[in-house]
Amino acid sequence: MAAGGKVFPYVSEVIKTLRNRGIHTFIASGDRAKSLYELAEIINIPEENVFETANTKRKREIVAKLQEEGYKVMMVGNGPNDILAFEKADLAVLTLEQDEKVSKKVFDAADIVINQICQILDIEF
Repeated sequence: MAAGGKVFPYVSEVIKTLRNRGIHTFIASGDRAKSLYELAEIINIPEENVFETANTKRKREIVAKLQEEGYKVMMVGNGPNDILAFEKADLAVLTLEQDEKVSKKVFDAADIVINQICQILDIEF
């Protein structure tokens, strides 16, 4: 959704469209809590849907918890710290929008690869 403190284009529109479709969105990241809550405010995600200080194992636990609550989970991530959550999720989406080198292991863990976050709107889930 963001890199270097800058929100990617279309993120707010994507979140709004998902919400209009009745889809809940969550943030799980190892980034600083303050940054995550600022991002959530900017893109209009409720604070209770922010999971801060989420390492690799914690992300998998979050996916499992959401599934236990009855959610079908599409995990969108971009790096090795997302692999366990990818494996647990109902659908794993690798985004390349960060324009960083991605290992084969991450590619292999993903079900779908997208170049921009707006492409998740075209995924039938």
